[in-house]
Amino acid sequence: MTTQHGTSFMEAWDAIGSETGVGTFRRRLVAALPIYVTITNPDSIPGLAIELGTTEGVDIGDARGSDRIRLELRGGASAQLSLAATSPDHTDIFLTVADDISQHLIDCKDVGEAVHNLVQRFTTWQRFLRRAAGGLMSANRQLGLFGELVTLRDLLAPAVGVRDAVAAWTGPANAPQDFQVGRIAVEVKGIVHSEPQVFVIDGERQLDDHGLDALVLAHHRVLRHRQAGQSLPDLIAEFRTEIGDDIATQDRFTSSLNTYGYEDADELEYSTTGYTLRDSFHYRVHSGFPRLTETDLPNGTGGLRYSIAASACEAYLIDGDDIAGWLSEPGSAGDAATAAESAVVEYKATAWTPTAPTQNADHRRSVVQALKTEIVKTVVALLNTAGGELVIGVDDDQNITGIAADLAESGLPTDDLDTYELRLIELLRERIDGIVTQQLRISFAEHDGHQTCHLSVAPSPNPRFGRPFAANNEPSRPMFWVRTGNATNSLDGHDLIDYVANHWH
Repeated sequence: MTTQHGTSFMEAWDAIGSETGVGTFRRRLVAALPIYVTITNPDSIPGLAIELGTTEGVDIGDARGSDRIRLELRGGASAQLSLAATSPDHTDIFLTVADDISQHLIDCKDVGEAVHNLVQRFTTWQRFLRRAAGGLMSANRQLGLFGELVTLRDLLAPAVGVRDAVAAWTGPANAPQDFQVGRIAVEVKGIVHSEPQVFVIDGERQLDDHGLDALVLAHHRVLRHRQAGQSLPDLIAEFRTEIGDDIATQDRFTSSLNTYGYEDADELEYSTTGYTLRDSFHYRVHSGFPRLTETDLPNGTGGLRYSIAASACEAYLIDGDDIAGWLSEPGSAGDAATAAESAVVEYKATAWTPTAPTQNADHRRSVVQALKTEIVKTVVALLNTAGGELVIGVDDDQNITGIAADLAESGLPTDDLDTYELRLIELLRERIDGIVTQQLRISFAEHDGHQTCHLSVAPSPNPRFGRPFAANNEPSRPMFWVRTGNATNSLDGHDLIDYVANHWH
């Protein structure tokens, strides 16, 4: 049956509601246009549909459905744009929304205008329903998202790259900290500049660095404006431009935003508030930091929520460049053929092969152990200072000798670089620790027909020790080395304590 022009949605719904058969039934809402009220049985799901003929040229923008109302654009021979309740439980809200939308369709001149009006009015309803359900983020939640996006843009992305930075964003998933790259985590707090600079800590795990190499608390002091500054949509659009054509990362970024509570459909509401970053500070959270963790609580207690004054954290300030160094892949410190030895460049002719004649087997064994110890010492010193590069296959006079002698000493073919790398890794893991490979990268280069081995070492977020080979196979004690100029020196006693306190804050 076709309804007369101007019949209300509810009248058409009452008429079609008597249908009891299984399937989808419809009644025309507008005589001059293919706009229908529908019912899908056996669950009596109400709907509103516009027949299109073709979807070519149909633009619904960013409009999409929700958990209560489905919006669907279907192509093919039965092309149509439709709204429908997602379940019988949502019938009442759907009828209210559809009745209002239908009033904006009755007087449309053509299908194109009807599609435009349906999308526009439905989008308005979606915003209203989100606000009514608390769907829009609170002012504090918006500020928190701004702080995390600033950290993503200014700290994480430059250090590890945009793709890995987005993958490291764990805050939306309610992880204990907002970002984690390997064993380094970052918790973010954004606070309005004019308000007391106090961090609200949710839970006993948020500032717990147990199992981490480093935990950083990022503190952003922010000016909040009305119709000024950088809005959340502006910042999000800027970062999406940084992501570029990486579709997987774009999807992951959008998914994280949605999980956090941000929907692109609410862009207009969020555009009225802007922010200006006034200051950013970073604090190293470790022993002595003003915090409460699980070990501080009596058995059976939890769900902790407390506050910390930012002024109480000033003794733990660290430079953002230090954090970036911990996060970044170790880079090359220079060209082995031209760079002089320095605090960040060291040369070794071989890793374990004597370059001068040895007297006997015992003497040769001790020389080999001393050479291996030199490799360990240099890597530990670079870890404990500013990182850098150890090049094997170049002597102290910068003559390129290559690693052929080491390969021959190990009984390896001259092109078996994989096994050579494994031997180095085994040495470092045995003499330093099991996680040393997380802060170094091994590569090979060819110079004048010789292969050189390059160990690029990142600065460590924690003190690192190495065990030298001891004479007569006696147990060796851990040693602490640093780079001083182009030399490697050991520290102990008060010198070691002072260095650790100053270098790692």
